[in-house]
Amino acid sequence: MEENKIIAELMHDNNIGCSITELVLRTKLTRSSIRTSLARMEGAGIVTVRKIGMAKVYILNQKNPENIVSGKNPAIENNNA
Repeated sequence: MEENKIIAELMHDNNIGCSITELVLRTKLTRSSIRTSLARMEGAGIVTVRKIGMAKVYILNQKNPENIVSGKNPAIENNNA
């Protein structure tokens, strides 16, 4: 899914993580579509969530970041739901 790839590319450049609000501002995607993509990516182990107070910061899993951003990870390309 293209949204997942866009989000992964932005997160790849940001080692401290991104909030949903930050991703909305940077991508111009809707909050709902970003939240859905992040939930799928979290379920696939692509991102992890860190809670800071009431905020949630999403961090790209650094085990294989090149595969994630290049789209070689099937969870990025094949989320059709």
